[in-house]
Amino acid sequence: MILKRWLPLALVALLVVVLVGCNFANAKGIDSIYVSYRDEVGRVFYEQKLDLKEQKLWKYSSSSYESNRIAASNPLAENEDFVFVCDLEENGIESFRREAERFGFAGWKEQYINPEICDGDQWDITILFSDGATKTIIGRNAYPSTWDKMYKAFEKLAGERILLFKSDHYRY
Repeated sequence: MILKRWLPLALVALLVVVLVGCNFANAKGIDSIYVSYRDEVGRVFYEQKLDLKEQKLWKYSSSSYESNRIAASNPLAENEDFVFVCDLEENGIESFRREAERFGFAGWKEQYINPEICDGDQWDITILFSDGATKTIIGRNAYPSTWDKMYKAFEKLAGERILLFKSDHYRY
């Protein structure tokens, strides 16, 4: 009788522990993060790659930017056409992982879209995990609630802006 009454509660508690553990593993298991922004017609104009495993920051650089023929990085090219920017400090990466965990970065929804605005910000973030899984998060003039906190965490890690804008940059 007691088992019947407590079994559902025990299963719910176990599920909560597993789900919380998965979020922790996801934040701790991040290998790389790609951040890109697109213009009004969907052309990529900004890309950065944070390789947490190799402790490096890369920025996409192409002469096509200057010639107004904007093109995304080439995954088949050496270093995907990214240019090395700087090494990331191991302590900084561990601090970043803790902040990503705290702010639920790996648990962000897959889409943040404000249908009331046509132009404006278009951003994508792709997270590659050590188990081979990937997660792509897209935003169109909308942001997760912890965006500004992650803005600061990225900046602290890289020493420069990775997320180009704070969530309120259009507000007056």
